[in-house]
Amino acid sequence: MPQNILDKIKEPGFDVNKLNQEEKIQLVRESDGLLINILEGEIVNGNLHLDGCTSLTHLPNNLKVHGDLDLGGCTSLTYLPNGLKVGGNLYLKGCTSLTHLPDNLKVGGNLHLGECASLTHLPNNLKVDGYLYLSRCTSLTYLPNDLKVDEYLYLSGCTSLTHLPDNLKVDGDLHLRECISLTHLPDNLKVDGSLDLRGCTSLTHLPNDLKVSEYLDLGGCTSLTHLPDNLKVDGDSYLSNCTSLTHLPNNLKVGGSLDLRGCTSLIHLPDNLKVGGDLYLEKCTSLTHLPNDLKVDGNLYLDGCTSLTYLPNNLKVHGDLYLDGCTSLREIPKSIEVGGKMYAPKHLRQG
Repeated sequence: MPQNILDKIKEPGFDVNKLNQEEKIQLVRESDGLLINILEGEIVNGNLHLDGCTSLTHLPNNLKVHGDLDLGGCTSLTYLPNGLKVGGNLYLKGCTSLTHLPDNLKVGGNLHLGECASLTHLPNNLKVDGYLYLSRCTSLTYLPNDLKVDEYLYLSGCTSLTHLPDNLKVDGDLHLRECISLTHLPDNLKVDGSLDLRGCTSLTHLPNDLKVSEYLDLGGCTSLTHLPDNLKVDGDSYLSNCTSLTHLPNNLKVGGSLDLRGCTSLIHLPDNLKVGGDLYLEKCTSLTHLPNDLKVDGNLYLDGCTSLTYLPNNLKVHGDLYLDGCTSLREIPKSIEVGGKMYAPKHLRQG
């Protein structure tokens, strides 16, 4: 096969129908997608890589690809055809002119739609057997009610997304980082993996009885005022710089570490708080006291808690205790239990 197949089509008597499938795909690539119609009616048994074909505007109807279909960086592609079937992964990252996908699209692997800035919505009856990646699809406003994702759902940086469909269930991780227009999550949301909402600055509350199987990240959710009662997180909880958060719910259980650094409106912690890892409270400048019988299985960080006036007598910390910058604290009770080291300023004395 010649190195440049475009030279071959200039030969006298050339018949495109005599090209094998591999040669046809090479011809489409070398024409920057302009000769895409020679794949009409083709069933591609392996992968079809057309990434970077900036002149590609469309695909043939009823195209079937048993492997992966890579259309990343096809900046002139505006839509995908009806009847498209992809047995492997479908890559559409950087398809900045793509406005919509066909109804009933089925993808046997992962669907990657990162940086599709013109995409406003997803189709009905979309079925993705792997993960769905929609990072920085800045025109996406909503998701279909019948969306089914068997693994992870990544929507980070979808800045126009205002809400999620009711009864959404994600079998893996749900990432909504920096979805700055998202105000709430649906009731009955179930996340079998991690829930990442870092930087969702319009989010005001979470649904009741939310359960997260791995970690929960709410860092920088500056409009969040409270958490639901009976919140259960099996992994770590990150709530740093939630500057409107005034309190935590009763019966909060965190299996891993709890990060509340920079929660400057947090006044107190609930009784019976259980933290399975470290508890970070640095620069919680409105926090005046800790609950009685607080137990921390890891380290307790209280550096910069300038309003903290006393420690509870029954405080138990299995790891280290950090108290630098606690300028209102006058003594450390003798009865507290610290399994590791204590780091305290010189002015503090053991009571």
